[in-house]
Amino acid sequence: MAEETAYDIVLRRAFEDPDFRERLVADPAGTWSEVTGVAVPDDVEVVVFENGPKTVHIVLPDPSLSAEDLDAGAIAGGSGAPWWSARRGPHCCASATAE
Repeated sequence: MAEETAYDIVLRRAFEDPDFRERLVADPAGTWSEVTGVAVPDDVEVVVFENGPKTVHIVLPDPSLSAEDLDAGAIAGGSGAPWWSARRGPHCCASATAE
């Protein structure tokens, strides 16, 4: 199994833990940092959208990105990967299942 990214860990925990999901919606950046150990840069706003039975959100990439920036390898944690796709070690995964 591939190593989870910080993003994968947060999504999994939000799916499994309703209290965590509520905290993530109320304080996305703080909750993200608490669980993953990855600090959200001060100039980045984290927004959580919840899909529902009759609501689906389509998230478009930043229009300033080039096709190379959107390469699946880079987004998946290759060179130049964004801060939120960082691969985390066992300490992150352990904290993601704690509580």
